[in-house]
Amino acid sequence: MTGDSIEYVCDAGFTPSRIAAKVTCTVQEGIANWTETENACKLLVISCNDPGYIENAQRLGSVFTFPNNVTYVCNEGYKLFGPAIRYCSPKGEWLPNSPPSYCEAIVCPILSHPLNGKVISSQRRLHAVATYECDRYFNLSGNSERICQEDGTWSGDMPTCKGLHTVSNE
Repeated sequence: MTGDSIEYVCDAGFTPSRIAAKVTCTVQEGIANWTETENACKLLVISCNDPGYIENAQRLGSVFTFPNNVTYVCNEGYKLFGPAIRYCSPKGEWLPNSPPSYCEAIVCPILSHPLNGKVISSQRRLHAVATYECDRYFNLSGNSERICQEDGTWSGDMPTCKGLHTVSNE
């Protein structure tokens, strides 16, 4: 109805762009219309402090105001624990705010020696190679190498060492 009005309530992080965020129904040339509804709320400039860096990671994003975010990506050979993305909130705080994320080196477990053989590995970090050898008079059955993978496990299965079958000349 002519003269009716609606008052806007702006979302968090926004403020009325006019003294009152209010529109009114008006009639011009027999057509009912609302007064200007565009841009009833405007974005507040809410700053968050520098969110900091994570050791062994890259930080993507350099705008520290609401509603922006930053993303953390661990360097190769490291795995992220905790949230990868933090958001600058309408209260000027980074969310989530605890516990802090961190990047931990990917380390595969210590490998066992096969019966009648040995495993040779000087590293257990990502992409490290472990090589298997059998004792004298034994043959390797399976892959001779395993690789430390991104999920912290070794590729493939442990090979076995099988005894050689000798034929006597009697």
